[in-house]
Amino acid sequence: MTTTQWHPSPAAVTRRRRRGLAALAAGALALAPPPLPAQAPPGDGPARVIPDDTLRDLARTVFEHGRPTIYYNPALMARVGPRLARFFMAHEYGHVAMRHESGALAAGDSGFPAFRQGEELEADCYAAERLGPADADAVRAAVVFFRQMGSFRFDDLHPTGHRRADAVLACADIAAPEPRPAPVAFTVGMPDEPLDGRGCEGDLWIDGVPIGSLSTLRRVAGRLTVRGFAAGAHRYSVTTRFYALDHGQQIIPAGQSSGAGAIDVGAGDELALVCRQGARPELLPAARASGPR
Repeated sequence: MTTTQWHPSPAAVTRRRRRGLAALAAGALALAPPPLPAQAPPGDGPARVIPDDTLRDLARTVFEHGRPTIYYNPALMARVGPRLARFFMAHEYGHVAMRHESGALAAGDSGFPAFRQGEELEADCYAAERLGPADADAVRAAVVFFRQMGSFRFDDLHPTGHRRADAVLACADIAAPEPRPAPVAFTVGMPDEPLDGRGCEGDLWIDGVPIGSLSTLRRVAGRLTVRGFAAGAHRYSVTTRFYALDHGQQIIPAGQSSGAGAIDVGAGDELALVCRQGARPELLPAARASGPR
């Protein structure tokens, strides 16, 4: 078992991709683009598709006793919209087609993150080839999504948004999306003062793109610098979790909430994620958030 970083050669990637395409060509998925989660293939298809609203990811493919199962979160799929939902489901079918079981390396090996990132790029490439140009809108939506992610990554097992956008465009037989207005940078923070002896953490999405987590506790960042979005109006959604101290001074869960809305941003703007027990969280200009409510 090697512990060095693994980087697949272009020829190896091409061979694995072709094997995956050939495998699915013989199955039900070869007849149509991968379906939306609500239109799961019949049980005798190449993979089971199971909704799971507790999943933190949009979707995940696992191999259970050699049989692939795709789990997906319906709420998160609805949040990103139908075009991205089609792309990410096609991405999961890429894992199925190429048998991405990550069995070559163990999770503790130093080369494991690079190995997994290579698998993610292969699945992105598979989805781009599979969908485009018949469903070019889904592929372009993925490119825009990944470009907005920029240097952000879901975890160390996933490539950055920049790398994923480049991979999708390199594999898709479509024109690149039209250039977008120049992006601006702005910040999002949380209040420093205690929330009646409670702490609050929030996961923020803007235009369906995961931005990161904010917290009045010290476990995650208290302020985020956001880049990759043009000045103007954007949609946001946020899920917050409250925590309190028990009699033994241990942090315990104390409820959760979610909210969504619109925000107008410009270069250098400062926004605040406002969370209050019993109220929906809001994303507001910092000056307004700190004033009387």
